[in-house]
Parts: sequence; structure tokens; C-alpha cells
Amino acid sequence: MLTLSLGLAASSGGAQEAPNLQQQAEDALTDGQPEQTIMLAQTILATDADSYAAFFLTALAQSELGQFKQSATSAGQAFHAARSPDEKVQAARLAASARFRTQQFTRAQWWLRRAANNAQTEEEFSNIRREFQNIRQSNPLSVWVNFSAAPSDNINNGSEDESFQLEGLPFLFSLPPDQRALSGIEYAGDLQFSYRLSEGPRQRTSLGAYIYGRTFTLSDGAQEKVPDLKGSDFALTLVDLSVTHERLIFDQVGPTSAALNIGKSQYGGEPLWDYWKVTLGQGFVLDENSRISLHAAFQDQTARLETQRDTEISEIGGRYARSLPNNDQVQLSLTGRLNDTGDVETTYQEYQASVDYDIDQPVFGADWVFNLGVGHINYDEFTLSLDGRRDNYISLGGTVTFSDISYFGFSPSLSITAKRTESDVSQFTSSQVQGRLGIQSNF
Repeated sequence: MLTLSLGLAASSGGAQEAPNLQQQAEDALTDGQPEQTIMLAQTILATDADSYAAFFLTALAQSELGQFKQSATSAGQAFHAARSPDEKVQAARLAASARFRTQQFTRAQWWLRRAANNAQTEEEFSNIRREFQNIRQSNPLSVWVNFSAAPSDNINNGSEDESFQLEGLPFLFSLPPDQRALSGIEYAGDLQFSYRLSEGPRQRTSLGAYIYGRTFTLSDGAQEKVPDLKGSDFALTLVDLSVTHERLIFDQVGPTSAALNIGKSQYGGEPLWDYWKVTLGQGFVLDENSRISLHAAFQDQTARLETQRDTEISEIGGRYARSLPNNDQVQLSLTGRLNDTGDVETTYQEYQASVDYDIDQPVFGADWVFNLGVGHINYDEFTLSLDGRRDNYISLGGTVTFSDISYFGFSPSLSITAKRTESDVSQFTSSQVQGRLGIQSNF
């Protein structure tokens, strides 16, 4: 998996013969005598219990003997005894190699993150990243972790107006404070697992688990408007389990996929929805730089709050992705959705379109992604209007990832998103500007 050179400095401390013993241990390893190397290394450790060279040579020799579990342990000891970043990188990569050979892929990836944390050059970091990606292809388990904090001037998607008017009536009604825009900070995190059950040249089956949570703190001004509420009253949690099967049925096109999801959510600490969802997808390969994917989905939601209604959601959508000559990535997505509650006044149709642009080369030492989205929501009938309700919205955002700043292969990111919704029912007209601080993996 990786190439390691001996290149060991003589151990400091211990008996005067330690440098000579170290050279003998290196020579024995080079001459194909790993057992002799281990014996000499143990002699060094008897007088210098923190000898990086002795631990490292032991790990190399154990690897040569096929004792990969022991090699991983010795490489870990070498890592903790290391006195320089270069030594830590070498030891961590050796530990990762040994864990990989015992098929402990996730532990191997963790060791490579520790190696990346001590990499001194871009070339070294790129080599570690390539090794990480190679292990990811072999590892049936994938894990993604995200956390973010997002100051916002409208955490509850509330109205920008303090009052509204019903059609045909000459006076205004005041909106309750909790239905107006409240400012604060959103704290969100998610944990996603995917485990590959089987994989062949033409198929792959995976189990998935997704956990999402977010809560808020209200600003002082918002807290004055709603003194009886807390940020946690707007908190949302979601747990989702899934099974996905992908198969290459048609040689001329991309994979066909089917997925089943079941899950439940809570809002403000109270059960909100139980649901199940079925999704069918088909990919198409246009050329080496262009892909199209289509999907259709149906979701059945059972309401757990009296204020909600059971809902059936039908969705169709497509995505076109292309790699440009400069290796930038552009993606266009279109989605149509019907939310059917069985009640004409709460049933609506929604149409969305978005464009994402990912710049390949760093700009000012950072990676950039931009997004533009537009959408339309239509209620044929609506309680507060004589002729239904129509919302139009637009959002614009960007994310910058400071890849030059890295810790265990993670870098800080900053996202700015602005969204404006115009509704012909005035209390649903809203604006939101949000800045989100998070972390992203470089791998």
C-alpha cells in the first residue's frame, strides 16, 4: 500500500552501543533476517525504552513476517515515541498499512488522518490522501461526520411583516411573535454510516443510517419578542435507516438503483413524523465528462403531532453533471414534488431548479463552491386567501473551504446563503441571510 524507507537516525540515549545495534538491526532487515532485526531491536529497547528506531524496525520486521496485528501495535508505539513530524508520518503510514492488511480498514483510515496531520509538504499530503482513497474503496464501512454553527436573521423562516390582511377585509391582523422572523444561531450536526453488504462488477447493495440534529439559541432581541420560548423549542432531530441496491442492467447507460428508507423525526422534543420512502433511479453516461441521473420517489408520512396531517409526497427529478475543460464541475438539478395531505387547503405542488458550480483549483488558498436556486410553491386553495397561494423563492450561496488549514484531514469551511420568498399571502413573504461555520474532510 505504501513505500517506507529506513532512513532512521541513531537512537539518542541508552547505551553507547545502541547506534551500532541499530545499524545491525537495519542490516539484518535488509538481508532478509527479520527475526534477527526483532531480537536486536528488543535489545535496544532494554536500555532505551522510548527508542523510535527500535519500535519502527520491529514493526517493519513483523510486517515482513506477516505478523500484521503485532506490526500495527509496534508502529503505534513508534508513533508515540517519534520526535519529529517526519517520524510520526512514517510510523502512522506503517500502522495504516498493517491495519489495512488485517482488513481493519476504518482503523487504517484513522492512522492516515494522523499521518496527514503531521505532513510537511503538499506532495506528502497528496500521497496520504491517495492511500486513504484506496482504502476507502476496500472498506465496506463509510462514515461521514459534520458539524456547523450558523448565525441567522431568521431561524424559524418567519414572516418579515408584523401584520397581514385577509382578502376582502379592510383591516390588518397582527402576527403572533413566534410567526415573525426570529434571529439567533443554529447548531447542527449529522452522522452518516454506509455499510456495503455485497459488491460485484455489476451490482452493489448497502445499508445506511443517518442521524441529524439541530437546535438554536435565540438572540437577545428575539428572546424579548418570545420570552416564553427557547431555541430548543425549534429543535429538530431525524433518524433514518435505508437499504440501497444498484445494478448495471443496461451496458449502454449508467446504473439502475432502488432504495427503501424508514425513519422518524422530532420537533421541539415532541414526535413529529414517522415515514417510509421508496426511490427508483436511473443514470445515463453521455460521454466521459457528462452524466445524467433521473429519479422518482414516493414517501408516506404519518403525523405524530395534532397540528400536522398525514402526508403523501410524490417526487420526480433529474440532474445533469459535467466536468469542464478546466476541471471545474457544474451541476443542474430539476425537481417536481406533490405534498398531498388529503386536504385541498394544505396540499401543494413545488418546483425547484438549482445550479452548482465547483471550482477545481484553489483560489486564495481555498476551495470554492457556488449555488443558485429558484423555486415555486402552489396551493390551489388556501385558508387565508380566496384564490389559493403562490410562493416564489430564490436563493444564492457559496461555500469556501480553507484547505490550507488542516487538522486530522479536516478543514474549516464558511458558507453564506441568502434566500428571499415572495408570497401573494403576505405573511409568508420572508427573507433570510445565514452564515454557517463548519468542518469538511479533505479526503
